[in-house]
Amino acid sequence: MKSCRCGASSDDDAMYCGACGRRFGDIPIRSARWLAKMCSECLRLYPASAEFCDACGRRLVPIPERKPKLTLSDPSGRTMTLEGQGREIGRADFTGWVGPERTQLISRAQFRIVRSESGFLIEHLSTANPTVVNGGDLTRPHRLETGDVIDLALGALRLVVTIK
Repeated sequence: MKSCRCGASSDDDAMYCGACGRRFGDIPIRSARWLAKMCSECLRLYPASAEFCDACGRRLVPIPERKPKLTLSDPSGRTMTLEGQGREIGRADFTGWVGPERTQLISRAQFRIVRSESGFLIEHLSTANPTVVNGGDLTRPHRLETGDVIDLALGALRLVVTIK
């Protein structure tokens, strides 16, 4: 995803911001991994050694680091987005997602999701209630991928993982 100066996001292939119409740099971000600076006015990308924009003369700024976000969603369309380094997830996070009798099958601290260098890891915390990932009991930390399915409360709550 490309981020525009106005704060909106667009697909990597977009040439213009869908929100404000500003033109993105001439080099697609996917092919510009070695580029470290950008012009905040015209959004052209430059190597770390460059100091000023060739087109408008402005001082270049570092390209902001984009950290992926993890979203958990259920079939009803409810979502939970995790940002930062991670956190513990449990019963209180799913109040209203399932009935009270099924909520009791989710522990106060059911599982933990943490960000690592290799992506997002899920770790089972509960001693009473199972956490199931892709059909198997979670017994050790597991690296999450888009499309992974987390089942809680004996299958009453099914969460699909999306990483962007």
